[in-house]
Amino acid sequence: MKKRKIGTAIGIVIIVIAMLAVIALFLFETAEAGWVITSETVTKPALIFVGLVISLVKLITRTGGGLSKKRILSAYQEQLSGVFARPDQKKHRDKLLTGIVRYNEDAYAQAIKIFESLEKECNTASDYGGVLLFLALAYTDAGMIEDAIPVYERLLHYVPRHSVALSNLGILYSKQGRRDQAMDCYKKAIEIDGNNAPAYANLAQEYMVASAWEETVLYGQKALAINSNICRAEEALAIAYFALGDEEQSRLHFDRAVMHGGNAKTMSTLISELRQGNDPFAALRREHEFAQRFDAEDDQPFVMKEEKR
Repeated sequence: MKKRKIGTAIGIVIIVIAMLAVIALFLFETAEAGWVITSETVTKPALIFVGLVISLVKLITRTGGGLSKKRILSAYQEQLSGVFARPDQKKHRDKLLTGIVRYNEDAYAQAIKIFESLEKECNTASDYGGVLLFLALAYTDAGMIEDAIPVYERLLHYVPRHSVALSNLGILYSKQGRRDQAMDCYKKAIEIDGNNAPAYANLAQEYMVASAWEETVLYGQKALAINSNICRAEEALAIAYFALGDEEQSRLHFDRAVMHGGNAKTMSTLISELRQGNDPFAALRREHEFAQRFDAEDDQPFVMKEEKR
């Protein structure tokens, strides 16, 4: 979000400078012509100026200093389905949308406060599912994993078959070194939703840490069959194929992983250790450090902020 805001600000400055330049050029040419204004001298700069104004308006409204509630409803249609759906719950739904806007703006403290207050207003499984999902996401993005885990667990009490919540909870368990629980979450998520590509990818990486290469390839390929842009699956496949002796496939997935934001240094180190006949995951399994060693861009919950979807 911060990078996007910086890019937007730079774009606005450039457009404003261009608009001022058009005005200055028009005044200069008009002065050169003795301040005689004709349709020919006005038409071209006017068209350019209007075009710049339209571009500026589009740039500002696209970000609007934040997302509109209409865009939030569109982006999170599935997650918000049935949440505070009764007419008398409109104020709760509006408040939830405000919280999601704050979450997308990285205003985590504000978002968390809103979501926590809304949990008290929940009555149905759908209400709890929507509110607790975003509360857990806000905690996670704020780096408060210890707080996010019980929220996901509470969500699953109300909505046991919530594939996204299970997949996300598995990531947090894995970061704590609770790998058996993480794998159980991923497997349950896949049972519920066979198209949950991140769950397949995360499961592939858990099998990679266990040096179970065939399983790593199986689940990594399943993840990519659903979504070809999952970096974690590419990373796991790069390592697994090398361990299986297929360096051509290893290089292919290595390059794809890097293209999608994967950590080339970590992958190279692991492959180097395998080349030397070492088990690069032995210490990681003991010390539970694997989650911190990888720094892929998609090492995130399945439901992301609207701009990253």
